[in-house]
Amino acid sequence: MEEYKWLPVACAPDIFPAKLLTGRFGFQQGDPVMIPKGNVYNNGWGEIGFANLTENDLHAAPSWMEVCWFSLAENKFYKDRFDLAEYNINRLLSSEIISPADGSKAKYDFLITGFAPGGFVCLWAAGQGLVKEICLLKARETKIEWKEIMSEDVFTQDDFRNQKLKALLTEEQLSELNTNGIQKAWAKRFHSRYNWNPLFIGEVEPVNLRIQTFNGEREFLLFNNEFKNVPSARGIPRILIYRWFDASGIHWAGYVYFNAEEIMEMFEKLNQFQNESLYRLQIQIDSENNNMKLFLASDKFYYEFKKCICKIYYESAA
Repeated sequence: MEEYKWLPVACAPDIFPAKLLTGRFGFQQGDPVMIPKGNVYNNGWGEIGFANLTENDLHAAPSWMEVCWFSLAENKFYKDRFDLAEYNINRLLSSEIISPADGSKAKYDFLITGFAPGGFVCLWAAGQGLVKEICLLKARETKIEWKEIMSEDVFTQDDFRNQKLKALLTEEQLSELNTNGIQKAWAKRFHSRYNWNPLFIGEVEPVNLRIQTFNGEREFLLFNNEFKNVPSARGIPRILIYRWFDASGIHWAGYVYFNAEEIMEMFEKLNQFQNESLYRLQIQIDSENNNMKLFLASDKFYYEFKKCICKIYYESAA
């Protein structure tokens, strides 16, 4: 059985903390590998949490996974076992990736498990700052006696939940959670994929682009002679970090932070008109006036983003 060097880690959305009670990956042969329980996760969707270092971090690709956690935002417990055989994790762990740092060949070295409201469980492979979604699963709600987790002489379930939410969330996040609750379509919207490619407009020479999407993935595009801007099914972009040379040979960097509601609504609306079409995320750059505009476009429609935050920085001359 082929083995790979990887570590299990966990995460939860920053606004929806989760306490992992038990979690483990299993194999066709050998002992399971435990997912670190920690205290309460809200480190961000698709982010690498802390890892337990062991003498042996060589493992086969897991064939199953068991998880049980407490969703603080919902005050609910979830538990399930999932068969992972169909997701071909072996192929992903054995494949080569290119390090954005120095262009060297590397491999994925983490398996991230994420826990979200509604019982959603996401599994990603991560390494070298790159993150690839493997699957999105849904666990069943379950009933667990709080005394099995913690003595009520220390904390009741409500006391624990309230204290942790107050400590981990901002006043604005707490107010939003208490007022609006959890959107039922959260996971579906965050994990929808669309065929879109970046397109750069202006007198610029692209160098590279980092893409962070709402489904937790991270992608790196290097615009060299081998780059081909082919159609790709991607998550909805959350953050773009773009580097380029202008006509004078000056090196610039641009950071774009999208408003979640605005960009999701526009992708959904455009998809209603042109389902499965190829969309362009057009980045219009005016380095001289320190200006950047973003558009979502197809062959018939376009929309200029109004709520995204764009920042441009001078880096160096060529």
